[in-house]
Amino acid sequence: MNGNWCHSTDDIHNAFVEYYQWLLGTEHVCSVKVDPSIIALGKTVSQEHVTALSAPFSKEEIRKAMYGILGIKA
Repeated sequence: MNGNWCHSTDDIHNAFVEYYQWLLGTEHVCSVKVDPSIIALGKTVSQEHVTALSAPFSKEEIRKAMYGILGIKA
């Protein structure tokens, strides 16, 4: 943390939390209301897609997906 090495589990945990809070910032409440009619003009996720995206998956499916990524991807 702050340029110093962390050795304890708690220090490592705190370093990660501190870094990602810095990286992602804090929650900001948007004061501007979004007009639902504007959203309705764009593409949305269908109920079929919601169901597919929410479906359970196996460790084997994760393995296949991870090993299926080309080596040029981060």
